[in-house]
Amino acid sequence: MNAIDLLALEVLRVFEHTTYMCLPASKSVLTLRQNSFLEWKREEIAKMIKEIPATAKVNREAVTEIIQELFPQSQWAFSNTHWGSEYLQDWLKDLRVAHPQNFDRYFSITVPDYDISQADLQGLLSLIDDPQKFKSAIFDIKRRRLLDVVIDRISANLDSVPQDKSATFITALFEVGDDLRGKGMKASSLFSVDAALRFSFIIDDVLESEPDQGRRLQLLTVTIDSTTGLFLPLVIVNREKLRHKEPHRHGQPLVSEKQLASLQEACVQKIEKLAGEGYLCQVEFLDFVLGKWSEWGDANKTKQWVINSLDDTKCLLALLVGFLHSATTYGGGLPQVNYYMDLEELEQFVDIKELTERLRKIEKSRLESAQQIAVDTFYRAVDMQAKRKSDYDRWKRHGDKV
Repeated sequence: MNAIDLLALEVLRVFEHTTYMCLPASKSVLTLRQNSFLEWKREEIAKMIKEIPATAKVNREAVTEIIQELFPQSQWAFSNTHWGSEYLQDWLKDLRVAHPQNFDRYFSITVPDYDISQADLQGLLSLIDDPQKFKSAIFDIKRRRLLDVVIDRISANLDSVPQDKSATFITALFEVGDDLRGKGMKASSLFSVDAALRFSFIIDDVLESEPDQGRRLQLLTVTIDSTTGLFLPLVIVNREKLRHKEPHRHGQPLVSEKQLASLQEACVQKIEKLAGEGYLCQVEFLDFVLGKWSEWGDANKTKQWVINSLDDTKCLLALLVGFLHSATTYGGGLPQVNYYMDLEELEQFVDIKELTERLRKIEKSRLESAQQIAVDTFYRAVDMQAKRKSDYDRWKRHGDKV
């Protein structure tokens, strides 16, 4: 907790207990920005905020000042003063009661089940020297459904990671990316970002804190070589490519074009090494891997690997799962997951007819859930493609007669 905030709250608890007792139930109005409320609600919200210090029995003016100091987001109701969202990160890092994620701990004896203590966070960050222990701790946190909270905390406390630990920190994050990017771990809706991508933004922040491009290149080269992870290195390097292509949309590049080419080559070498070890058949983002391998390396070598891998049922199914896409829609308030597959993407690497023939030899009863969905989606896509071709042929024959 923040010592100053805790002391101010204790003053209220002792000397203006009625006001203090109003605070726990007023979290939303005290910690959310004014523009978070609907226009027609703002007058009502402002009244609710002003009623809190109005409960003071001794010194209402002093209590009003304390409330505004503790909760800067409430100042708009008193003086039309507004705080931007950029301050939220500082409040989270400084453990201010003004941040929604910190608020509840000030009014409970123990840390809530949906939060982690500062000691636990520091304990997690102390594990970055051992990426495997860090990875194990992250998945323990995931099982407790606290991953989003922890990512927010890490992002807000990046300055607690020593600069000489940047390489080990990036490596530790690289290690967790592959397992967080499984088909079952992707973002739940159009408006959410999955955990692996959120970690990639933290890596970007670490790289941006290093002013020297040569040092950035060294950090990425060393960590790409040392990690067993593949997804996040590809994401980071691909994002850098986008920065060079469209800096107005993706931000200024972190390395030069020559350095970018070096990083792409390092990624290709990593992919080819893992392909030789059989690792690619274990990932559920194979579409992304093959796309980057083909784009940054030898497209023929990529295609040949896919063709050779079709003899292995595990690889064949991994290929389909990799090209399986999903979209979550909401109808009647309930989420609906829709699966689809773009055969044109798949055809860049394998002949659809050959793939269909090989799939017919696989016993469906032995398929795992994701594999079954991928196979069914593939057959549905093939049927739709055949129907479109049939419709086009009929239209063309009719047009020729006319």
